[in-house]
Amino acid sequence: MNAAVIITVAALLATKWLDCRTTLRRIGSPAGETNPLARTAMARWGMRRATWGVFALAALITGTAAAAALGSPSPWTRPAFTALGLAIAAVQGAVARHNATGRSNAVTRAVLRAHCAWLRGRTDHDRHNRQFKRRSHER
Repeated sequence: MNAAVIITVAALLATKWLDCRTTLRRIGSPAGETNPLARTAMARWGMRRATWGVFALAALITGTAAAAALGSPSPWTRPAFTALGLAIAAVQGAVARHNATGRSNAVTRAVLRAHCAWLRGRTDHDRHNRQFKRRSHER
């Protein structure tokens, strides 16, 4: 089962690297990023620094989770890490493919639907009045 965890880590890091690389190739400015957190980070720190910073953070989280899975006495930790990690790697791979080709696939369409639903439920912070309010199209 240790080999499965290591293969999962490799898949997660490889697909995240492809996602970051294709994101930088596809978008020309922070406005092209659909994720509002990533867009803000790109505007603040620059596209390359923010994108590769996300990769470094993902690598740190992946390594920490893998170490926890390998060190856990529970018989369910390694299979759960492997299953969840491979599912995440599949989504990252599909997003990287979409970024590289410009064509949607079933996974990216589902992710976009979930992303849009999440954005509809959020509130925006009005920096001028220092209060939270619904976005204009939700009134």
